[in-house]
Amino acid sequence: MPLFLVLSSLRMPTWLFATWLFATWLFVCTGLLTLGMGLGPARAQEPTETQPADVQTSDEVPVEEPETEAISELRQALYKAVNATRASAGARPVDRDSGFESVVRAHARDMVARTYMAHRSPDGDGPRERVLARFPDFLGIAGENIAMRTHREGESAADTATAAVEAWMDSPPHRKNLLDQRHGFAGISAADNGRAIYIVMLLTSEPSLRPPEPDPIPQPRPESDAADTGQSIDEPVSLDPQLPDNRGENAPETAGSPAPGS
Repeated sequence: MPLFLVLSSLRMPTWLFATWLFATWLFVCTGLLTLGMGLGPARAQEPTETQPADVQTSDEVPVEEPETEAISELRQALYKAVNATRASAGARPVDRDSGFESVVRAHARDMVARTYMAHRSPDGDGPRERVLARFPDFLGIAGENIAMRTHREGESAADTATAAVEAWMDSPPHRKNLLDQRHGFAGISAADNGRAIYIVMLLTSEPSLRPPEPDPIPQPRPESDAADTGQSIDEPVSLDPQLPDNRGENAPETAGSPAPGS
């Protein structure tokens, strides 16, 4: 029997029936709305294994920290003092080599960071390893001088550079490295720990990067030049000097064979 007839048989007033029907409808709608609001967002926000948190997706390469203005001024003063000293001894000037600068800058900063002063790092790497790690095709000779200068009130960059060069000139092995006529290139840098300045200079006979050689011009040759002996013509001489180990903790270390001042 329909619900309306049942309620009519019970003689329920029309207004009471309408009120009951509206309340029932409102209750059902409210329940469905609450159920939908409670389940929908919760499912969407559940964490998944395919969306882990704190994932590093950047391919950025660490950039070397630039040198301070004070270090830049000291570096320029050192180049000037070194070339002035070489000129007074009749040696040719050395050209700044930015490639070797990166090598000595890293060594100076490493000495500051790990609190030591030596040509060889605590890991055992010396000038030989540092040069060849950056420039494996380097075939020249190289000599390294280092110095440490404590801060002095009112001392200019030029004064610090002069003091470092004078200290090297007072040491026979360092002096030989500094005035070696074969050196034509240099990398100089420094690092500061707030109490002292660590200076590193690398003098070399060849640049860090060789310019590309021009293609040889073919020359006509008689057929008998190599046919009779079975030997190649104009066989190139192998130039691959070995870099010796350090001979003293703070003595100037030389990379090459032979290299005075080692």
